[in-house]
Amino acid sequence: MEWKFIERADAIGQGIMENGDPFWESEIEGWNDNEEFTDLTELVVIRAVLSESKKITTFTKFHFPELENNPLIEKLIAEVESDLLDDAKSW
Repeated sequence: MEWKFIERADAIGQGIMENGDPFWESEIEGWNDNEEFTDLTELVVIRAVLSESKKITTFTKFHFPELENNPLIEKLIAEVESDLLDDAKSW
């Protein structure tokens, strides 16, 4: 599947894992309809988890495996990871 528009989501979500570790999460989204965004699709989810030992681990979930080697997606993931790590470090 292809999208005319691919961007990172505006927001960073925050929550607590079942084990009590805090996490920060954001997405990369794609769409073709730039008027009403009727086909807005979550392409990639990036999460940073801060363990009790203060180690930060990032996880990336691709909803479309063919995007794993996409240069734009790789660039956006790096940007999102940087922001998530900044938030986790300031916890």
